[in-house]
Amino acid sequence: MLAEILAVASAAGCGWLLVAPGAARRRLGFIGAGVHRPRPRVMPAAARPPAWLTDRLRGAAVERVRGAAAIELCEGIAAELRAGRTPAEALRRASEATEPRLLADLGPALAAARAGEDVSAALCGAGSRAGSRRGAASALRRLGICWRVGAESGGAFAPAVERLAAALRDEESAGREVAAQLAGARAAARLLAALPFLGLLLALGLGVDPLAFWFDTPVGFGCLVLGLALDILGLLWMRRLGRAAEVVR
Repeated sequence: MLAEILAVASAAGCGWLLVAPGAARRRLGFIGAGVHRPRPRVMPAAARPPAWLTDRLRGAAVERVRGAAAIELCEGIAAELRAGRTPAEALRRASEATEPRLLADLGPALAAARAGEDVSAALCGAGSRAGSRRGAASALRRLGICWRVGAESGGAFAPAVERLAAALRDEESAGREVAAQLAGARAAARLLAALPFLGLLLALGLGVDPLAFWFDTPVGFGCLVLGLALDILGLLWMRRLGRAAEVVR
């Protein structure tokens, strides 16, 4: 509710600045409003998101794809085992339809299956190299453990892999539900973190110069550093709470 009120108030303030006469319009650069300037076709470099942010978002998307592919791999292995194929043959046939970004991690396991070596160790090693407790890395490690238990005890391998695939599918569904529940809180936190910068624009539009106070006086500079520190601390705290909720599930 607070985030919605702040968003409406911010939009109203920006709208007032756009239609208000006098100093506010001059401060925002609306002199010569009759001159239509062509918009640039390319986004300015300053307006583009930083490279680390785009790389992080791209990495998260790739990890989601790999996690879904690992679940499909387990389901495919279980189906091949139910059809009467050996575990090594089931792994090979199921990997033929696997996402290429996951297939690279399966290379050692496929080579071990062809050579008749320890496939479970190769799968656990692939999961350890991926370096994550969730997603594709967790699925490969758990598949390797199922493979080892089936090979050492001689038990039925297909039911174990089926239960593993069902558990991974349930975890994926729970993860989506947790992300949906946290989306509102994360959006509100980001909005609150961005409000000081919007306040700076409003102050400049009204003819106030907070930059001189911040950078020309020790008290102002201290306020600036403290405000930025609290802003960043709030974002980090919200991020930690979100990760804790994801781990608890």
